[in-house]
Amino acid sequence: MIKHNNPWLYIAGAYRAKTEWEVHLNINDAREAAIEGWKRGYSVFCPHLNSQFMGGAVDDSEFLKAGLDMVTKCQAIYMLPGWQDSEGAVRERKVAKTLDLPIYYSLDELPNLRGK
Repeated sequence: MIKHNNPWLYIAGAYRAKTEWEVHLNINDAREAAIEGWKRGYSVFCPHLNSQFMGGAVDDSEFLKAGLDMVTKCQAIYMLPGWQDSEGAVRERKVAKTLDLPIYYSLDELPNLRGK
């Protein structure tokens, strides 16, 4: 089994939106946060990128359940701005709180594990 030493960071925030353009913007916001997480020394799970533009492939509840499961495998969670408006992100945060994971609400709060 391959082991890594970097803690897993989960990116939580709105995915769904009224228009495809807004979905694209949500995915891009999550992608930018994920890149920053990688730069700061985390292994990042970004569900936005894992299921981007797969709407209709399976019921949305399948993606939401998988996201909740992934939160349990991470060591921290980053909440994108506007997370409060996302049913999935609210539920992901609740799981993170139950597990007593560190919850970050801005990139300024997210520790840089690389020490730079």
